[in-house]
Amino acid sequence: MPRFRGWVVKLGGSLGDSPRLTPWLSALAHPAARCIVVPGGGRFANAVRAAQADWGIPDDAAHAMALLAMAQYGLALHARAPALAVARGLGGLEQTESVGSRLWLPELADQLALDMEGLPRDWSLSSDSLALWLANRLGADALVLVKSLEGPGIWNCTTEQLRDFSAQGVVDTFFPNLRPACPVHVLAAGYDPLCDPDNLSGLYSSTS
Repeated sequence: MPRFRGWVVKLGGSLGDSPRLTPWLSALAHPAARCIVVPGGGRFANAVRAAQADWGIPDDAAHAMALLAMAQYGLALHARAPALAVARGLGGLEQTESVGSRLWLPELADQLALDMEGLPRDWSLSSDSLALWLANRLGADALVLVKSLEGPGIWNCTTEQLRDFSAQGVVDTFFPNLRPACPVHVLAAGYDPLCDPDNLSGLYSSTS
């Protein structure tokens, strides 16, 4: 897969009930935006956790269900922002035009690529680590994790800051095991992407 000249942006599942989701979707679906959107799991992943506890589902199966939970949240995002092109699975990312924004809907077939790189099939890994893994795989210019946090968040997180975020539960516990190949920004959901053209200039294509 050729290098992706753009940003990978992960939208946390907790944003599904937040009024801050709308400006983020507007920014990402802008015609000049050039990014790959990774959906969180949100209430769909929580349903998997509940089913695992109630029915004794093993981690391996729950992990596969959680991948599909991300796709469900992604479909919900697409319903709210139809201008975001849908890319079904890693194959869809390869086949979709390189211009504009794309919304990744993980598929079970993507698990093969995850297994080849030794990523765990349990809850230590969430959409946070998957977003970082994807950014590394594509050679993206930056990774942005949009979280339900207080404050503006942190641009250009250091390795130590990312470890602290993992210890605090802001990102998953596997995240520190992946070495970022690009800058990682952790932003609060309340951060307004429509009012910061300087920091977010990299979100948009220079050729638009």
